[in-house]
Amino acid sequence: MSSSIPNVAQRSFRVNLVLIFAVFAIPLIAAYLSFFVWPPQGRLNYGELLEPKLIPDVALNNAEGKSFPLGNLRGKWIMLTIDSGDCDKACNQKLFLMRQIRISMTKEMNRIERVLVLSGDAKLTAATLKEYPGMHVLSGANQALINTFSGVPNVADYIFLVDPVGQVMMRYARNPDPAGIRRDLSRLLSVSQVG
Repeated sequence: MSSSIPNVAQRSFRVNLVLIFAVFAIPLIAAYLSFFVWPPQGRLNYGELLEPKLIPDVALNNAEGKSFPLGNLRGKWIMLTIDSGDCDKACNQKLFLMRQIRISMTKEMNRIERVLVLSGDAKLTAATLKEYPGMHVLSGANQALINTFSGVPNVADYIFLVDPVGQVMMRYARNPDPAGIRRDLSRLLSVSQVG
């Protein structure tokens, strides 16, 4: 009778040990299976996520010809596009989308800036500038700034999203769905403590 008591205690100890092991091992096994065996098919973001790349704090020239360091916009979310000063129909469409998306953010719109970096020597017309008030129109981009967007076939086809730290982190191709961009911004602004 006394010899069966140690056996019961040993079995109880082993069962407890297996249960403790299972409590820690099951989540690890489930995570491994869900990531490597059955990876999730969907994604939450609409835009294409990029490996974050810090934009150099270069001083560009604003529409009045004054020096404007990009670092002045740190702490804000930035919708940025690069195009020529001729600003054709596709360029105007991007500027229109950026303006409307920012306005649609209502209470959060002050956390978002819009930037057009001019790639050529041409300047925007006064009529275009008047149509997009509050947008930063900057010229004089150097190679360090252009290299931030390297790997893109035609940089003018995209609207880039820059985080408050100054990193390019997402892009939207030509003719994007404004609702998709707005959804991305809403999510980012809701979880961001900066900007």
